[in-house]
Amino acid sequence: MCIILGSFSFGLQLELFMPKPSSAYGFSEEYGAKLTVHTRSVSKASPKSFDGILLSTGFRTNVAVQRTFIAKQPAPYSDCLDDAGITALNSVFTAFFRQHALPYTQEDCFSYCFQRRLAETCHCYMLLLPRMQFGQPPCANFSQMLCFYQLLVQFYQSEVVRNCSAECPLECESVAYTLSTSFARYPSETYLMSQSPSLQNLRQTLLLL
Repeated sequence: MCIILGSFSFGLQLELFMPKPSSAYGFSEEYGAKLTVHTRSVSKASPKSFDGILLSTGFRTNVAVQRTFIAKQPAPYSDCLDDAGITALNSVFTAFFRQHALPYTQEDCFSYCFQRRLAETCHCYMLLLPRMQFGQPPCANFSQMLCFYQLLVQFYQSEVVRNCSAECPLECESVAYTLSTSFARYPSETYLMSQSPSLQNLRQTLLLL
């Protein structure tokens, strides 16, 4: 679908029915939907595929999207690397991106670097994060999850992330999306009554985007 005019009247509109989660699929703290905005080149293995904003049932959520293209000059003007520089870099992570034809970003590379550190320290990997094949089982028990959260804090507050920078350089070209949201109750009581009195509980499972 191609949106020509960027206004409320010409945007994409979706009405979603979100049934309450069944206990057959395990315990769930919440239910609703998640909206993620990214380029078509983003892989399911990218951390960006897990990003997004949460959408609640019983509300109409209006989302305005601003896309920003960022282009920098490589050294000596900045510390970023262009495509040729990243390709020439001798890094297991950049090689993984090339091998699987994935678009490179430093953010994604840091996630792979963290998964390697997680495999070395906690001897497991997180299912919700992109991973390479480190020969470890998923983090499942309490001690593994505790190890994961402790390592996550250490990773971004210590030298570890700076050590990853040598293997995960900043790219010179990137795309950023900024989302602005506003909300309203949906559907209204009057609208529900005009449809059918039996739909009074529909608000708990319906959202409009």
